[in-house]
Amino acid sequence: KEISFMNGYQFEGFVSFTLAIILLFVGKWVISRSELLKRYSIPEPVIGGFLCVALVGLSYYLFNFEIGFNLKSRDILLLYFFASIGFHLDLAALTMIPWFVLVLVVVAVGGKLLGAALPAIAWRMSPRNSLAVGTAMSARGAVELIIAGIAMEAGLFSKPEPVPPIIENLFSAVVIMAIATTLFMPVGMKWVLGKRR
Repeated sequence: KEISFMNGYQFEGFVSFTLAIILLFVGKWVISRSELLKRYSIPEPVIGGFLCVALVGLSYYLFNFEIGFNLKSRDILLLYFFASIGFHLDLAALTMIPWFVLVLVVVAVGGKLLGAALPAIAWRMSPRNSLAVGTAMSARGAVELIIAGIAMEAGLFSKPEPVPPIIENLFSAVVIMAIATTLFMPVGMKWVLGKRR
């Protein structure tokens, strides 16, 4: 996106990528200094991203200075991220804990529908458009995958001994849930909004 304000600056792709790495280390440093963040296992990229959003937002609202980033490298990195998640997916979860996977998908879709549609209704959007907002939000599954990946690296899916079937297959269940909610979005949007004339 090009900067539309006279007061503004857009970082090129390499610099944007470098800043993202720096923010990751800043997030690591902040978490290492905070017992609260450690206790609740807040991911380093979340803290770094939040600080970046805060700085960019403050520069815009206080100084009318818009900061932009070239995000072409992000698309390539997302491919690597989702591929690495896919390598750990075990479809045996569908046969080992089918009811748990089904309940997880239903709760995820329902939670995202209500969590986005109810505020839209509160802002006086029509019921149809509010349902469309909730349906569109059901495709947002990247955060769940990030948290599941962190939990897997920490070994949380291999405790306690012996590992219960739900815990053993929980990572795959979360990945299946993220895929299902993402696939639900275009089908749900077509059903909610219908074909445009």
